[in-house]
Order: sequence, then structure tokens, then C-alpha cells
Amino acid sequence: MTCHAQSTSCRPASRPVCRIASRILLLGAVLFTLMGATCKREAQLPKVMVPEEDTAREQFFVADIQFQEARGIYDQKKREEELLKAIVAYQAVEKRFPDDKRYTPAAAAIVGSIYQELKQNEKALAQFEHCLQKYPEDDQVRITALMGMGQTWDNMKQPPKAQPYYKMITDEYSTSSDPKVKELVEQARLRYRQIRLIGD
Repeated sequence: MTCHAQSTSCRPASRPVCRIASRILLLGAVLFTLMGATCKREAQLPKVMVPEEDTAREQFFVADIQFQEARGIYDQKKREEELLKAIVAYQAVEKRFPDDKRYTPAAAAIVGSIYQELKQNEKALAQFEHCLQKYPEDDQVRITALMGMGQTWDNMKQPPKAQPYYKMITDEYSTSSDPKVKELVEQARLRYRQIRLIGD
């Protein structure tokens, strides 16, 4: 028996079989779509052979070299290609040393910053959110991720969504004595006030 797309073409006794077949086909289509989306995301990152180092510090150092070399390239297309390779290298730190408390959180935050630099805003937001969820106790990573979230929403012309992140920075870090943190707090405070007063 052949089942057709329209159930009216099936004999009454065979309709349950047609329904099952249709559901199987639908499920297959959904799985194919999901697999395609995953492959598409992965295809945007180059396949890079990243050396496997013995410590998180050494693995981070390998990624950092790649990142610094990429930032020194003036040709925009080539620079973007090398920055994507740097993302892969930093991701290797988190994959190989998930329990490291220093270099792994820092690598995750840098990945968000690179996506931000590449103007891949959705990926930047996802990565910064990952940092906030996975490394809530690391203040440096947290403030970097909060600022990154705010700036990325700003880049997407959605300041109302950026505003809460700037406020969190000012609320949580206004008493910090770290000069770099104080500078970020001041930037966040100014941007928060600007959005609140003039809305852009």
C-alpha cells in the first residue's frame, strides 16, 4: 500500500498507518532541519588543529598567541579568519580543562569579546550569557560579560535591553578599588544614565 500526503487518499482501514507514516516523515524532517542548523553553526568555525597542552595555562597561552597574531593583521577578511581560529583555540581551553578556575573562565570571556568584535551579535550574547551562568563567582569574567551584554545590545540598536546590564555593573562594582574595574563602572554609569535620560 502506498500512503500519500493527503489522508483522503488512504482507505479508512489504512488511515492509522498513514498517520504514523506521516508523523515519521515529519519527525525526520525536523531532525534533518536541526542537524542542518547545528552543522551550519559549526561550519562557521574553521577546522583547526589545536595542540593539546598539559596545563590550562599552556593551553590558554597557545590561544593567546593566535589571538594576538590575528589582531595584528590589517587585511579585514584575513583578520576575521584568524580571529575565528582564535575562538577555536580558546574553546579548547574550556573543553580540555573545564575545572580550571583561572584560565578557563578567562578563555570563555575572550570568546564572547571576539564574537563581539566580529559583530556576530547573537553568538556574542550567547557566549556572555554562558559566562554569567557558568562562572558567577569570577568577578573579572562577570563584569566583562555584563559589559559585553550591554554593548552588544547597544550594537543591535536595542538600548532598553542594554540598560539593565549597565545598572548591574554600577550596583555590584561601584566600591571596587581596581582601576580597570573602576573605569568600566564609570563607562557603565554614563551609558546607563544616557539611556535613561534620552533613550538611545
